Amino acid sequence: MAEQWNLEQLRIFLRVAELRSFSAVAREQRKAQSAISQAVALLEADLGVTLFERSSGRQPKLTA
Repeated sequence: MAEQWNLEQLRIFLRVAELRSFSAVAREQRKAQSAISQAVALLEADLGVTLFERSSGRQPKLTA
């Protein structure tokens, strides 16, 4: 089951990268924005890297 959750985290990450918006992905998937952010944060924790640069009021930017 953990593999399915990791796959879902990866799908969410890819969609945020495509749309450059946590809130747009949340609306699209009919989930709370905090759930989308948490999924990406868990993926970042699992991988041990920061995937997005986050700033308030700005679009998330992929890290190198």
